[in-house]
Amino acid sequence: MRDWDLEIYALLLKRPALCLGSNDWNEVEKFIRAYELGSEWECDFMSLLINQLEDKYGVEMSPEGLIAQLKMASKKMSQNWEELFVKEAKEVLINESDKNNQNRFQKIIRNKILKYFQDIPELIGSVYFMNLNQINRQIDDWEGKNLSPGEIKLFKEIREELSNEISIHLMEEFAPNEKLKLKISELKQVIIKENE
Repeated sequence: MRDWDLEIYALLLKRPALCLGSNDWNEVEKFIRAYELGSEWECDFMSLLINQLEDKYGVEMSPEGLIAQLKMASKKMSQNWEELFVKEAKEVLINESDKNNQNRFQKIIRNKILKYFQDIPELIGSVYFMNLNQINRQIDDWEGKNLSPGEIKLFKEIREELSNEISIHLMEEFAPNEKLKLKISELKQVIIKENE
């Protein structure tokens, strides 16, 4: 799986309607197949998930497809297949990200933060803050190897400061103060050091 695939599937698990067009998990197999076809088979999420289900639950891939396999495995676990899918899919993503100590998700987020704060605009507005919130959601939602506690603390402090400034300025653009610029600079230095 490519880094981009990790992000897409993490998004699918958190916001299925965005990827499936609705919250109907019955469409998930179509999405996976279409996505893998579009990736020219560089993404192998489906086979990783199928193999994991076979190994953990002793349930072979059904000729009827992934959802049928999930339903058979879910009966053994006394839970619905949708919950089992989300649980097992998360595990696949975490295993792919963190295998061989690669911590790929961690690197993806670090690079996003560095790119986001590469050039601090002279005026910051609500759109800038909303984009920062997207990164924040990814950090909060990820259950695998994440940023260090120091990185998370600095990131959250910057986010809180921006949130306060936006509230004070009633959603209008504002110039970032020196304290905020220093915190951003500090976070960038910590991330660069952690990436080494």
